[in-house]
Amino acid sequence: MIDAWGQVEHRRREHRRGKRRRGKHRRRRSRGGLWSAVKLRDGLTLVELLVVIAILAILTSATIGALRPAVAGQQVRESARLLQSTLSAAQSRAAEIGRPAGVLFEPLPDGLASLTLVPVESPPPFGGFATGDRIRFTAVNASGALATVTVSFVNAAGQPLTYGLSTLLDSGVITVGDRLQLNYRGNRFLITAASGSTLTLRSEAVSPRWPSTSVAYPFLFHRRPRPSADAPVTLPGSAVVDLTLSGATDGTVFNPQLATPIIISFAPAGNVDRVYHAGGPAGAKMSKTLCFLIGRPEDIVGQVPNLSMTSNMTDLNNVWVAVNTVTGMVGTFENGSAASDPDVTDATDPAQVLRSARRFVRTGIAMGK
Repeated sequence: MIDAWGQVEHRRREHRRGKRRRGKHRRRRSRGGLWSAVKLRDGLTLVELLVVIAILAILTSATIGALRPAVAGQQVRESARLLQSTLSAAQSRAAEIGRPAGVLFEPLPDGLASLTLVPVESPPPFGGFATGDRIRFTAVNASGALATVTVSFVNAAGQPLTYGLSTLLDSGVITVGDRLQLNYRGNRFLITAASGSTLTLRSEAVSPRWPSTSVAYPFLFHRRPRPSADAPVTLPGSAVVDLTLSGATDGTVFNPQLATPIIISFAPAGNVDRVYHAGGPAGAKMSKTLCFLIGRPEDIVGQVPNLSMTSNMTDLNNVWVAVNTVTGMVGTFENGSAASDPDVTDATDPAQVLRSARRFVRTGIAMGK
């Protein structure tokens, strides 16, 4: 009896000593009815863990939502810098080769925007495969500035050559949009259509003089820009060039078409040589500054009728990349707000809203680096 009581007292003393040494404990009854000390383990219950996960999810979603506009704006500005450097590189290439060079805006499947910039340049003029090659006009049907002509190629002795117009067309040596020049000087004739041995030409002279059918002429085909060997450039992130709102400061808006992408070509002197748009093969000489709007694909809706609609034209995070057609200078400009423009008298007029969006381009107030 005494031994049993002594064992109980011994266990009680050990229990109190362990409680002081190990901190918080839980008492558990043993099989013999005695109490023993058991240490509690630290941790979370399933409910507590689920609460923590839910809180983290809410904080993450709120953070992502707050950062999304900043990330989108950064992608737009990075794309603008990339477009600016690509245009400047094309300008330098034109000066290097002594022929027009530029950038083709490869359209997306819907034709409304471009994500890929393709370097282009004009190949050397084609004057035949051998010295002494000539072009002969066997028929000329002229009416004003237009003429449909049938041609063949001969050597200096007047003998037919092994190639004809169809061979040059099929191989891509010449194409619609190229210009034919006779005797290496003077008037150039734009090729507006070509098939077989027949060309449709448009004279660029005020008083056109059409070639004679009795003479074989030395010739040059001045060729329009083609994609070069340089790799295309793809804009980063989700930013695109909005072709529906890009144009010139005089109010011109490019009319993008899938079959004929927009091309900006620079002359060797550094100025803009021609702008190919709206399906025209000739390319247009433009005197006003060119504007390219960098925006987001989900906001491509063209010119909106009011400021309450979401559009790249009304998003102040978007920027313009502008090219001065006279000097060739390329810059980046902020997108203007029609709401704060005193010159906007009717906010429902798309032309006024677009003009206001481009006003920093017109005034020459470029963005900082």
